[in-house]
Amino acid sequence: MPLPSSATIRRTLRAAALVCAGTLSWSGSPPPDYIPLNGLPMTSLTSIEAPADLPNVTVDASTRSIRVGVESRPARIVRGSQRLERVVRVPLGGARLELALAPIRRTATFRVVADDVELRHVKVVPGIWTPIRVDLPASLSSQHIVEELITSPEGLVAWSDDRLVRKWPARSRPDVIVISLDTVRPDYLSPYNPKEATPALAAFTKEATRFDQAISVSSWTLPAHESIFTGAYPSIDGGRIDSREPTLAETFADAGYDTFGASGGPFTDSAFGFQRGFASYRDSVPGKHASETTTWALDRMAQASQATPLFVFLNYFDAHEPSTGYTLADWRAMDSRAFRWTTDAVDHLRAAYRHDVASLDREVGRLLDGIRRKRDWDNTIVVIFGDHGQLLGERGMIGHSLRLDEELIHVPLLVKPAGDRRLPSHYVDQVQLTDVFPLALELAGIPTEQASSELDRIARGEPIRALTFAQVRHPASPGLLDSSQWQSESLRLVRTDTVRAERDAEGHLMLTAIGDSGRLLDSAPMPSLFHELDLFEQGSKPEGPLRVRRDVLKQLRSLGYIR
Repeated sequence: MPLPSSATIRRTLRAAALVCAGTLSWSGSPPPDYIPLNGLPMTSLTSIEAPADLPNVTVDASTRSIRVGVESRPARIVRGSQRLERVVRVPLGGARLELALAPIRRTATFRVVADDVELRHVKVVPGIWTPIRVDLPASLSSQHIVEELITSPEGLVAWSDDRLVRKWPARSRPDVIVISLDTVRPDYLSPYNPKEATPALAAFTKEATRFDQAISVSSWTLPAHESIFTGAYPSIDGGRIDSREPTLAETFADAGYDTFGASGGPFTDSAFGFQRGFASYRDSVPGKHASETTTWALDRMAQASQATPLFVFLNYFDAHEPSTGYTLADWRAMDSRAFRWTTDAVDHLRAAYRHDVASLDREVGRLLDGIRRKRDWDNTIVVIFGDHGQLLGERGMIGHSLRLDEELIHVPLLVKPAGDRRLPSHYVDQVQLTDVFPLALELAGIPTEQASSELDRIARGEPIRALTFAQVRHPASPGLLDSSQWQSESLRLVRTDTVRAERDAEGHLMLTAIGDSGRLLDSAPMPSLFHELDLFEQGSKPEGPLRVRRDVLKQLRSLGYIR
């Protein structure tokens, strides 16, 4: 049975809870493990349309978010002084009011008063978001809360959504940490190749399931991450996340999770809609900054309420080209068809790549150690994946994004469950990056309306899908035509666990064996496999277990193309 759409999942979650305006309360009996994160109404604020010339500020009307500096938050622009009053019923154990302010040009003052007692008085400066957290004491009766922003009549301020965060009791839903290792190949990680030295990931894998045939949907960052965030195959071009479908972050936010994320590279920035569903989302800055990403994430975790589960997404970009010791000009020269590879050149390139992967491993280790100290590690789900790989001199090529070679679409995927959930140490059958969406929800105990458990099939060693698909398109240009990778304007591929069937824009078909140096096979006996590729090209996006027909499966097995 196909998986439910993410929109269906979201409607189910919304129907489960009714969070009354300004309170932490329920209609009916809440699930015993549900700790709500309550967004407060902001309609009484006098918000305005943002002027077009705001310095250091980007307004995204489609996602109702505002980026100040590198950080995006759900927010609005207000002009002049504002006063926001509410009556709030604070639950037993207390709660915390959370918001953030970013004056545009002038310093402003903000104060919070509860029942005529001033709890916070702070100056907020232009150019950055200033988080404001105010503890509200528990009370048997409702409290009158006043938030007052004081600025000049023409002063502009970005004001994020206000939230109430319960401080007690302790959460029971697990934290979910999703870590993207951009451009990292599995064969350069010690969980997949004992000859490599990535000790943090090796130690982590002792608690995780290693997926041996995780396949990306493309060979570059944007569409690969789209598939993680939506659970669906993106368009062949990749692009801004479809606003009609909720993202993984939105789904966790609707389930009561505190959400924050950080992009390491430009193709996972808020410009493409990746900030949707996050209470705060940090865009990338030029260069490689894994250490800054880790420090930022650990600081956010230290500030988060222990009573509320976290959904965290972190994109580490440091393995992306150019590798350590190369300039961008060096990299472009090596990517030219005119470049002549020598054994020394290949060895130097791969050593530089290993250096970058090792630095990522250290940062992942520091992050995981911090989670152990700051949160409940036993009640934390961790998903670590690669979005695509990298050609490192294979067949005289370097880089990614223009082809669908195995080195580019075969990616690492490591998943640590929480609590008493037990999964095998490794899983040998194919999974696609689209599967991370339902897997994360099921691991967290969020209903997905699946007819059968995907995790149970993994635990029993049963296949989730017989076929995986990948695609890429880049219009021809002089620079691309000179690239060593250039093959065709578009490529689409269907993969079993032993063969790959590929078609280019000119209609050329190619069937190759997996794990046999790309040995070409006779495609004539395989019309059914190419028919599956036809369906994929026509927009029939497969999402569920073993969508391929029984007769096709039988044929594939009889020819040895599926184990």
